[in-house]
Amino acid sequence: KSRAAPANPSWPSRSWRGLRGAAAARAPDTMADDAGFTWESKEMLLRYKSLLLRLVLATVFGSLLHFIDNFVYLGDYGGPDYVTEPVIVVYWLLMTPVGMLAYKFFAEGRSVQFYFCGYLYALMALVSLGHYAVNPFSFYAARTHVLLFA
Repeated sequence: KSRAAPANPSWPSRSWRGLRGAAAARAPDTMADDAGFTWESKEMLLRYKSLLLRLVLATVFGSLLHFIDNFVYLGDYGGPDYVTEPVIVVYWLLMTPVGMLAYKFFAEGRSVQFYFCGYLYALMALVSLGHYAVNPFSFYAARTHVLLFA
C-alpha cells in the first residue's frame, strides 16, 4: 500500500477537504489525508466516514441516556461529593462537542486533530467506568450497569 500523495496535480496533495458533488466524483481513486495516510478508494473513505458518524452518534445518544440517568438518580450512583447535577450537565456538554469535532476533523482529512479529539473523547467517555472504582459492581442496579456501558 502506497503512502505517496496522488499524482493528479489538480487534487490537493494532502487533503480531501472541500470536495462536494461533482468535484468529489472527479477526485482520483486514491487520496491522502494531512498525515499522508492514503485511502485506497473513495468508497473506502466514504464507508469509514459513515461508520464513524454512526459510532459518534451512538455514543452521544448512549452517553446522553447515561448522563440523564446519572442526573435524575444521582444518589443511586453513589459518588464523591463534588459530583453534583450541574457538574454532570457541564461534563456532558464539554465531552460531546469533542466527539463531534473528532468526526468533523476525520471528514475533513485532518488526521492529527482527529486523533487528538478522538482519543480525548474516548478518555472522557471512559470516566463513566470510574463508578466502579467508587462502589462495587453489586452496588448498582441492572439499569445502571446497562447505562454505564451505553
